[in-house]
Amino acid sequence: MFVQPYMVKATGKLTQLENINQITNHQSTKYYTLNSYFIDKNNIGIQTTYKVIGKHNENLVMNIYVVMPIFESKKDTMNSSCLAWLGTNFRLQISNDLDQNEKEKQFTEFYYNSMMKFRNMDFNNFVYLDRVGNTDEGDGFKQAVIKSNKYNANFSQVFLSVNEPFSERNGNDLKWVLGGFGLSAIFWFFLSIIPEIDEKEFKRFEKGKPAKDTDLEEFLKFCVLREGFFITPIIIYINIAVFIVMVFAGLGFFSFDGADLVKWGANFGPLTTGGQWWRLLTNTFMHGGIMHLFANMIGFIFVGIFLEPLLGKTRFLIIYLVTGILASCGSIWWHEATVSVGASGAIFGLYGWWCMAVLTLWSDLSN
Repeated sequence: MFVQPYMVKATGKLTQLENINQITNHQSTKYYTLNSYFIDKNNIGIQTTYKVIGKHNENLVMNIYVVMPIFESKKDTMNSSCLAWLGTNFRLQISNDLDQNEKEKQFTEFYYNSMMKFRNMDFNNFVYLDRVGNTDEGDGFKQAVIKSNKYNANFSQVFLSVNEPFSERNGNDLKWVLGGFGLSAIFWFFLSIIPEIDEKEFKRFEKGKPAKDTDLEEFLKFCVLREGFFITPIIIYINIAVFIVMVFAGLGFFSFDGADLVKWGANFGPLTTGGQWWRLLTNTFMHGGIMHLFANMIGFIFVGIFLEPLLGKTRFLIIYLVTGILASCGSIWWHEATVSVGASGAIFGLYGWWCMAVLTLWSDLSN
């Protein structure tokens, strides 16, 4: 988390250009300086996005991405295209528990105030330009470029202006990197001295006998369909397959945009209750990012190992689907305008059933 952005900044090359038209004559770099330029604030592109964030989807974020064409001089505004765009972003975070009317009111005021602030901003004084990468922010700017009315979007190179010396671009990031490494080293040091020596393995090591590698064998047990563990891996495969398809569709990897999730079948109150009831099921096979998927699948494996052999394939699948749908109903009951995805409801439903089975068995043994 700390090293990647630091390395991108530290190794980024600064290319000096006389004007923006020379950008195609150089190899692409992250940073640029311009000696002469004109920013066209009269023909802009705007993209507005909404995203639900937080562990419990408790916050709603609105982003306004604005892009302005960069030209060599004012006369180039007569062209039908431009080589690069200068971007700026306005962001507002509010509680997702507000009613729909209050949300719309706050976002309308925010949009108006942002546009007023934009008109008063001076974009003609900057030290250098920072190229926007393939991030959620970058996707927002690219959509803004597409929405530009006057200039075509064949070349969607977007930059952010930086008003500080190039030598200070990393700030205090190096301290965070070294601090992170230090804390990690201390953490793993204590982990290494806590475990006791396995006497059996130690004697095997002294005799020079090679250890039997069972990691692959243990891993395959969770991948291969078998009696008593049939539905669990199939559901895992479906969830992973949906995630992979969404990644290759260009929606992201670490996180997905709320608008994209809705397009792919997420549970969203106004649409679900408006007749698209199939969202109650489809959203249970979707996830908001790689960590969301990983956490859910780990939890699902543990409960599936114990519960599927106990219930059988059919009952296990029925309970998974029914609890998943009921959880989706609960989501739109408590949060009317929240975008919700994930297998969490179905998985917790299985854990509830498992707890009931354990308590019932304990009660029978006690009697």
